[in-house]
Amino acid sequence: MLILTLLDAQGQASLKQWRFEREAVVRIGRAPDNQVVLDNDLISRYHLELRRVGTTGWQLLSRGTNGTFINGSRVDQGDVVDGTRLQLAQGGPLLELQLPTRLITQNPGTVQPGSGHAAAEGQLAPLKAQLAQVTDEREQLQDQLADANQDCERLRADLELLRQQCSVAALQERQAGLTARLASLQQLQATVQVEVDHLKPQAERPEAAERLRLTLGAVLADLEQQLAQGRQAEQAVQLQLQTVAQLEAHYQANQALAAQLPVEGSLTESLLDRLKQNLKDLDQELARAHEQHLQAQAKQFFYF
Repeated sequence: MLILTLLDAQGQASLKQWRFEREAVVRIGRAPDNQVVLDNDLISRYHLELRRVGTTGWQLLSRGTNGTFINGSRVDQGDVVDGTRLQLAQGGPLLELQLPTRLITQNPGTVQPGSGHAAAEGQLAPLKAQLAQVTDEREQLQDQLADANQDCERLRADLELLRQQCSVAALQERQAGLTARLASLQQLQATVQVEVDHLKPQAERPEAAERLRLTLGAVLADLEQQLAQGRQAEQAVQLQLQTVAQLEAHYQANQALAAQLPVEGSLTESLLDRLKQNLKDLDQELARAHEQHLQAQAKQFFYF
């Protein structure tokens, strides 16, 4: 028999008691399917297991994140004896174990009835303990899978929101606008070159020719710089489009895996932060390209 008593913080008063006659494994934690359910934020859902060893012995197996302590020392696994006090996490609940023994008197040489059944029960006890452990691990995996599914649903909702805010079609439309602006700048450059070729024969005086050469050289250099910046902006948009496509492909490829394996919340947040940063960088590139276009339009007329 195993008796567990929940004590107060001072370890003096008894708050609650549980008795176990034939259980091979006694599970303790916050989850409602434990034999001993303790509502305390310091302990884990499946914090502690007590396993029967033989007919009278018991062994401790700690699974809690915050640990299990005996006399102030953390213990992960080991035998327990009558009167052992277990503290689930520092400052957590305090349990006292009682292992009462039953004395059976009989005459010497007398065979105890049911001794064969007791021996069989002793052999089955380790198998029952293993079965309980496998069942416990399966339940923990189911909990982790449920958490992973929740993370996946949250990620799917966030990605849908990002798609609505900045769709691939909108990015492609902005890219087309940048391409058109680059073509306009290239046409303006060609027009200026034609004007240069037309004015060259008219520049007979050395002073006028030098002044014209410097003016047109500065104009052409400015146009070439604007063209280079426009090309960089277009490349940035193309890179952002590729990034969005890769992220969407990555999300689609991992949907099946996320339905079976746990997903870390931190990874989900990291992916969303990267998406938001990419969209922010894209908006900055588009703003710079738009400003360059306005500057180019302001410089389309030249006076000599």
